[in-house]
Amino acid sequence: MNIYRLIRDTDISGVSGTGHIADAVEFESGKVVVSWRVSPYSISIHNNLEAAIQVHGHNGATRFEADKTLLEFARKALPMVEDYFTPTYGVFQGGDPRNFTPDPECSTEAERQRHQEACTKWQWEAGELKSPPPWESDCLHVSHPTKAPLILTRSQFGLGINYDSKGRELCEKVKKILEGC
Repeated sequence: MNIYRLIRDTDISGVSGTGHIADAVEFESGKVVVSWRVSPYSISIHNNLEAAIQVHGHNGATRFEADKTLLEFARKALPMVEDYFTPTYGVFQGGDPRNFTPDPECSTEAERQRHQEACTKWQWEAGELKSPPPWESDCLHVSHPTKAPLILTRSQFGLGINYDSKGRELCEKVKKILEGC
């Protein structure tokens, strides 16, 4: 899919004015939709880009300029999105338990067994499994008269690595699309 700005240098018809007068989208099928930014704000559909240029180009008075704004945004945003989907260490964050791997050094055998059972249950039921908030887990509250209280918690699966495989797959797809642009 390609996005274009229609930039008119000379208004031959005296109707649409000059400057950025319309936007166009070219779909994978080759079809092009032109949406006007000026009154009467109409939309036209063309079989291909050449046909749209023939109708709206006015013999070179209007240019179809590729709009790279969305691509630039995607290129800038991708590193932040990848950071979001970077695996993290800690307690299970909820959702699909298959996106969590308990750390054998920081989880008990019972917690690893609960994790395995949750993964099996998730596969069969495709349901939502949430880790209880820390205050509902096994907690140890330590208070000191002059210092902030310390709260130690344990999650249902112990500590481990959280990752989002679907999010990582999405990032890889976006990377491939951007490489082709």
